Amino acid sequence: MAGAATPFITVAILWQAFAMFGPFPPRLFPGVDKIVSTFFHLVFNGILPAHALATLLRLAAAFALGAAAGVTVGMLMGRSRWAERLLLPVVSVGNPIPGLAYAPLFVIWFGLGNLPAVLLVAFAAAFPIAVNTWSAVRAVKEIWIRAAQSMGAEERQLFRTVGLAHGRAVRRARCADPRRDAAVPRRGVGGDAQDGPLRHPQRRRGPTSPTA
Repeated sequence: MAGAATPFITVAILWQAFAMFGPFPPRLFPGVDKIVSTFFHLVFNGILPAHALATLLRLAAAFALGAAAGVTVGMLMGRSRWAERLLLPVVSVGNPIPGLAYAPLFVIWFGLGNLPAVLLVAFAAAFPIAVNTWSAVRAVKEIWIRAAQSMGAEERQLFRTVGLAHGRAVRRARCADPRRDAAVPRRGVGGDAQDGPLRHPQRRRGPTSPTA
């Protein structure tokens, strides 16, 4: 316990020494005592909890929007070859870019306030959700599709009971263990992986004639 607290104590001592003997005035570089007293003052006055709650509400709203958009785009890419060809390049380009890189654009487009903050977080969260949903749909085994079809499942039921259920299971597994990755065929921009069975069931090949 003492070893874990040593770095924090060292930083606090150095911070306080620099605040007392450094070139900056206390208004620009306050000491540790001033920071701690202000923190407890804001907590007991209710100012800090109110702002923390507002931040959590913005994050919840942004994640809900991002999850809805990401799941929709991912399912469309997993179900439709046309949608995949149209949306996969956009997702492949936007996914590696940090969310903060879009901040100046959202400020220019929407100004300051809660709206650009919510939209920015939702926009940044939608890309990884779309990628995970797309890969989960592509990982559905063909035998599950054929089993559901043999029991009379229609297209909507197949989409809901097989595709969505498998996608949720894969996302839960990845959230529980980020190092775990589903064995799905991947295709980036310009790749040539085979289509998943949920979208385009593989054609049965007829018997081939034996060669000499």
